Amino acid sequence: MSKKTVLLVGGLAVLAAAGAGLHYKAPAYLENRFRTILSSPDSDLRGEFSDFEMSLLGRTLAARNVKLIDPNGVTYTIGSMHLNQVNWLTLIGANPFGNGIAGQADLEELAIAHDAYGITTPKAELGDLAMDLASRNFDITTGRADLQNLTISDGDIRRINIDHLLAENAGSANIDALNITGWKMDDQETKITSSIDNMSFAGCAGPADLIASFDPDIARDFAICDDIAATTLSFADDAGLEMSVDAIALSGLESRVIKSGTLTGLSMQQPDNPARLAIGEISLADFRVDLTGDMIDLDTRLSMADARKMVENTSFQTIIVKNPVISDEEVEIALDNVTLRDMRDGRLAGIDITGSHITQKTPDGPANFGLDGLSVTDLDLMAITGFGEIYDVADEMVGQHIDQFEDFTLGQMNLPLSQALYGAFSINGLSFSGAPDGEKVEIRLDSFKSTLEKPFTPENSALTFVKINNSTLEGLHATLDDSITGGNDTAIYLGINSFDDLVLDVSNSIIWDETAGDFVYSIDKVALRDIGQIGLSVTVTGINDDVMTRLLKTRIGDDAALEQALTVDAAFRGARLEISGEKMLPFALGVASLLNGNTAEDMKMLVTMNLMQAQEQFADDATLYDAFGELLAWVDDPRHLLIELAPQEPVAMGMAAGGLMFPQMGAQMLGLRITANGQ
Repeated sequence: MSKKTVLLVGGLAVLAAAGAGLHYKAPAYLENRFRTILSSPDSDLRGEFSDFEMSLLGRTLAARNVKLIDPNGVTYTIGSMHLNQVNWLTLIGANPFGNGIAGQADLEELAIAHDAYGITTPKAELGDLAMDLASRNFDITTGRADLQNLTISDGDIRRINIDHLLAENAGSANIDALNITGWKMDDQETKITSSIDNMSFAGCAGPADLIASFDPDIARDFAICDDIAATTLSFADDAGLEMSVDAIALSGLESRVIKSGTLTGLSMQQPDNPARLAIGEISLADFRVDLTGDMIDLDTRLSMADARKMVENTSFQTIIVKNPVISDEEVEIALDNVTLRDMRDGRLAGIDITGSHITQKTPDGPANFGLDGLSVTDLDLMAITGFGEIYDVADEMVGQHIDQFEDFTLGQMNLPLSQALYGAFSINGLSFSGAPDGEKVEIRLDSFKSTLEKPFTPENSALTFVKINNSTLEGLHATLDDSITGGNDTAIYLGINSFDDLVLDVSNSIIWDETAGDFVYSIDKVALRDIGQIGLSVTVTGINDDVMTRLLKTRIGDDAALEQALTVDAAFRGARLEISGEKMLPFALGVASLLNGNTAEDMKMLVTMNLMQAQEQFADDATLYDAFGELLAWVDDPRHLLIELAPQEPVAMGMAAGGLMFPQMGAQMLGLRITANGQ
């Protein structure tokens, strides 16, 4: 053997001997070092342990009765601890390459406590365990954590039991994945118990932010989880209320935002109460709530003022509710679909409801209500809740001082103009069927539509009103039991084949032209199809922007201001009544005769006699004489009647009202003109 070889072998032998010596001396050295660190008053981490064992070459470390206290006062106790694949350099604070502690850590009887809060588990398996020893918080991360029979408690107030928790890449800053099975909670403060079969979390914040997300007073924005899913959820309180959910899935969850979410199979019921709520599915997108716990008092009755705060601080792109059902022993309300669209700044772009059904049990059999569809656009929820405050106050005034109601303004009461509560409102396929008192009734409305146009906000006003309000009702018809209508004989008497043929259409409008100062209220049409129709309009002028603003701000109890606006500022410009359809008058006379026991011919004769007497009474007034003559001609041949009041100049409302008390003066002043059959 060469000299060089001898030196090499000898050197290795010396190193091996030194390593072997270190292997045997290291446990005592490290144990003493750990005890010194944990017992030093200057140390950020304090604690104790017993039965210390380690193998430097085997890279294992074990101890029993471990107790650690971090700078925040959090106490960790471990019955027994066994670490494999230990990185000794990290433990002695001399690892320049990373902060890995052990490839595997097996813990038994683990308990974490801070004040009244506590977490315990009989067994925890941690993989790829790391700790940032440079941090005062000793941030711990693990590539994999497997905990069995976990218990989380808040003193005697709240207790959560978890059968199995599995986490991946979990630390103080984030948790990549978390799966929980067998979750149960008992909350003595709220008296609520709950359970969840399975929960999964992905891309989540660390434990501190996850806990903070349950605090309603936290106002800052922070991410919670990329995705959360749960199945088979149940909740119950001490009042007997029971709620269950088949599944929940949330994405993009932040402290105040849910990017998207779906809930399926919701059911709520009380065992001693027949009332029940069930919802097939709820889905939402871009849902945000900027509401903190101090904004409203949830321990008291929710007021309309609270509702305004909730509306003002909530926004979303869509909320869709499918197959909601509310029922009890007597009634069931079911909807196919409810969609809410784009809510921002207290305004909702649209509501769509399809397939509404209400069934009411009665002694005479079920009564059924139906609605094929309902749609509302551009809904101002802030205005609606503000309008609702009036009824909140009115409700509180019952039995007290109802005269305080007079402090509200005409504008708050939607007079004389409507508030801009929505853009368009429509329903179609509204129906009712039943047999009250054993008499069959079926009523259906084909459609109703209302539009509010040209919004404006008066100076120094928080309310917005509309200058044009249009509404249309089409296709109101009914099928009634013969015991109600008298059957076909009565229908023929009224000039129709069947009561099923009666169909009502109505349209009306309110239009304010601030430039001309004209306010027009018009019933454009009240029509019985194939019979005739009636139209009525009244125009008041002098209502310019200044007058309308004062009128909208006038208190209901301010009689002087009301009198000023209605009798001095406003002036009567004209009115128009038009009746067309040769069947209209005979039909009306027939209905009147059925009510008072006379025949239709007797009624017609009575009307004719009264008109002839009136014509004779005013024979010296050409206007009235001719007017009654036109009315007589129309009664004899009722094809078309037009009655107009068209003064040459607008007449003050006070004078116009007085003119109606003196027919001759009124006819001249108001420009009375009656035309029968277009002559």
